Amino acid sequence: LNQWTGYIDQAPTDLKRRTLLVATLSSSDAARTLLLQAWFQTYAGRSGTAAEITTWLATFRTVSNPLTVQQRFLNSAPVVTYAQSLSAYATADQRYIDGLWRLLTDPGTPNSLSTVNYWLSQQTKLGRARMTLNMLGHLTYVSNQSQAFTQVINQRNAQYDTLLARAPALV
Repeated sequence: LNQWTGYIDQAPTDLKRRTLLVATLSSSDAARTLLLQAWFQTYAGRSGTAAEITTWLATFRTVSNPLTVQQRFLNSAPVVTYAQSLSAYATADQRYIDGLWRLLTDPGTPNSLSTVNYWLSQQTKLGRARMTLNMLGHLTYVSNQSQAFTQVINQRNAQYDTLLARAPALV
C-alpha cells in the first residue's frame, strides 16, 4: 500500500500512473482469485475449489484478454451444468442457452422461446465460444452489469465501505 500510494503521490493527476496501478492490481493473483470466486458463485452456483482456482489462474497467465478467460469460463463444465439446471427447455443446448442468458441478465425471468432460438441460431452459425462472446457484448448484459455495479455503490454496505477506507484518495 505504501509503495503504490507513494507512486501515485509523485504525480497525483497522472492518468497513466493510475491506469498502471489499476492494471497491476487487477491482474494480481489475489484480485483474480476474488474474481474467479465471484464467477463460480454467480455462474456455477458454488464456490470454486482450490484446484479449479489454480487452473483458472494459470489460464489468466496465458491469455492476455480477461474477456477471453470469462468466455472460456462460461463454457466450462461447471457453468454448463449449472446453467442447464436453471431451465426446463427440452434440449441440453436450449437449457444451457436459457440458463446462461438468465445468469447474465436476470436469473428470475425465463426466456421466451424466440430468445432461446435466436441464441441457439448464433451458436449453430458461429460456435458456442463466439455465441458466448456475443452474449457478453450484448447491450442487455452490459446494462445489467452497469446496474448491478450502481446498486453495489448505492447500497454502500460494510464491505464496500471497508474497501473505500483502505484505498488511497482518488482526487
